Amino acid sequence: MKITVLGWYGHDNIGDEAYKLAFPLLFPKAELTFTDRLVNPKADAIILGGGDILYSAFSEQLHNCSLPKYAFSVSVRKDEVLPPVPFKKIVSRDNLFFPGCSWLPDFTFALFPDADNGRRLVQKIFTGLDLYDKVCVVVINSNLMTKENTLTRDSVTFDKLAFDLAYTIDRTNVSFLFLPFGNGFPFNDRITNSLVYSKCKFWKKNAIVYEKYSPQETLDIIAAVDLVISTRLHSSVFSCIGGTPFIDIIHHDKNRFFLQAINKEAWSMDYWKFCSHHFGTLMNELITKNCRKELLPMSHHYKDLLRSAAPLLLS
Repeated sequence: MKITVLGWYGHDNIGDEAYKLAFPLLFPKAELTFTDRLVNPKADAIILGGGDILYSAFSEQLHNCSLPKYAFSVSVRKDEVLPPVPFKKIVSRDNLFFPGCSWLPDFTFALFPDADNGRRLVQKIFTGLDLYDKVCVVVINSNLMTKENTLTRDSVTFDKLAFDLAYTIDRTNVSFLFLPFGNGFPFNDRITNSLVYSKCKFWKKNAIVYEKYSPQETLDIIAAVDLVISTRLHSSVFSCIGGTPFIDIIHHDKNRFFLQAINKEAWSMDYWKFCSHHFGTLMNELITKNCRKELLPMSHHYKDLLRSAAPLLLS
């Protein structure tokens, strides 16, 4: 069976590109082609898949396509009107809001991390720097940075976050690794990671990644560290897959819905009300507590759910 998967592919975003690894694991008998634009697809079916993509930019491409259509691992918003596309199945990764939607975990839970490879990569990244016993990955979403038409309030909020994070990093006996999830322009996490990194006084215990790691290598690194500071959905999802505790600085509903689904709202902070004191307390608590016993069973359970459901999804 030939399937074209339509989504935000080919834009160097780790979360989206990870679906290129996950979908083949779940549909091993399918011949999959990933694209961000439909042009005379030579396929038996179309999957709108992997992300916050139930909106017009993608759905309009499906109107004149007569092939069977599915929407998998997508976000469905409470106040959103579903596009007028006759999907045979809609599988949401969020809480259910619409009749006809079913739920399954984000499809990237099908992936398997290699923590040993992650530790090797961390050692390599910290060559010439001070690598402490504990390591924390930091992911600063480039969508937060100041850009054209940014409100003054939003610009000040991001600057405050950057200074508060740097303040806490300087006072924590941990090495910090700034790792990008968005690697394409104009929204490139290297920029926002650098803005926080540059404000840290004790820079030699920190490292920043400018090269492009693959989704698998990124997952491996996250599985090998002790904590993740997350501002992207998939840096939180990858943390769960690898059994690594995380703090999600929430600025988007999809992150909030994910934390509600896994009952880890206590591991979050509101971006707009960020408090460095509370953040430092939570960070120290999660670094010293063995949270892998909480996360890994959930990750294994989600893998089992996906493996058992996948053969039925294209029927």
